[in-house]
Amino acid sequence: MKTCNHAEDFGHETCHILFHSGNQLLMHQMFLDYQEAKAKNFAQQFCVPTFMLRKLPPLQLKAYIISEKFNVTTQFAEKRLLHYENQLLASKLQNQISQYCNFQK
Repeated sequence: MKTCNHAEDFGHETCHILFHSGNQLLMHQMFLDYQEAKAKNFAQQFCVPTFMLRKLPPLQLKAYIISEKFNVTTQFAEKRLLHYENQLLASKLQNQISQYCNFQK
């Protein structure tokens, strides 16, 4: 079981380089928390891209398989899969709401 992964760290730090500016030692804690949340999300997308998850058969959408295929920790893969499943659910919900609203017209 992997406990540390350089690719995950690389994705996280790449986000800071590309999208963030300022000295984190001098910024407000809330803004620092915001940047960290954005960097974590970016690392998930960077290390395990959505378009690649879409190509996997449903039986392979398991954390331990994602961990091996994408060379990330199991914990990271679990978080990424949860995020992916939430994306799918939100998309379905959006479609159902759109259909309902169009039906009401």
